[in-house]
Amino acid sequence: MEMQMYDYDESCNCCDMERSFITKDERISVLNKYKEQLEKEIKGVEEEIKSIKSDK
Repeated sequence: MEMQMYDYDESCNCCDMERSFITKDERISVLNKYKEQLEKEIKGVEEEIKSIKSDK
């Protein structure tokens, strides 16, 4: 899986050119945001499993 390593907010506003390189701190920030989204997805899956089990 290829992961986009920048936010569209970080692209150049003067044209449609996106940045090619990001700093180490920016990469860490993107990875932390990605991790938070995965954790939310896990929570949603766990809630769905709990809901399905309680419907039995």
